[in-house]
Amino acid sequence: MQRKFALIALLTLAMVALPAWHAIRAQLDVLTSARTEAAGLAPAGDMLRLIQLIQLMQQRRGLSAMALGGNALAWDQRQAKQAEVDRALTQAQRSLAGLGAGALAQRLKALQRDWQALAAGVAGKPLAAAQSFAQHSALIEEQFSLLEGVVDASCLVLDREPGTYYLVTAALGHLPQLTETLGQLRARGAFVLAKGQPTPDQRAQIAA
Repeated sequence: MQRKFALIALLTLAMVALPAWHAIRAQLDVLTSARTEAAGLAPAGDMLRLIQLIQLMQQRRGLSAMALGGNALAWDQRQAKQAEVDRALTQAQRSLAGLGAGALAQRLKALQRDWQALAAGVAGKPLAAAQSFAQHSALIEEQFSLLEGVVDASCLVLDREPGTYYLVTAALGHLPQLTETLGQLRARGAFVLAKGQPTPDQRAQIAA
């Protein structure tokens, strides 16, 4: 009887071993994913700072358009906003350093060099409003690309829960793009209001 019960126990163990291993492995994968996402909580704050930087850049683009359009009061406001962008860029560099994403940090340094060149160009007033708008927009697009890289590096984009995944996509993808569209509209409108005489092309761009 002992041998029979031992044989039954061995057969039962063999039957449950494989399903149990798959169940344990699935739970370990969930645990690993949760730990990775927990480690990405700090980078999530970094991404919010980058969004703030984007918003500051958008605001400065509108002020630059007004200043280049002939609004003298906008120059002082532009200088104050430039200082805010400089501080936000410094904070973003610290954040990326903490994330350990070397390639993203190098790209941010290149963006900062382009930003300094653009700021000098607007301050010296050699840029036309259209050039200033285009260069500000190019810098903002690069910031969106950096933001996407931070989302990937922190694995937030790989969340298994559909609700969380779509929340991350909306908050760090679609909504920033919406703010950029509104920022472009604000900058175009600011320049038109400063000049007071919109061209048909400018009216069409604002309407679009």
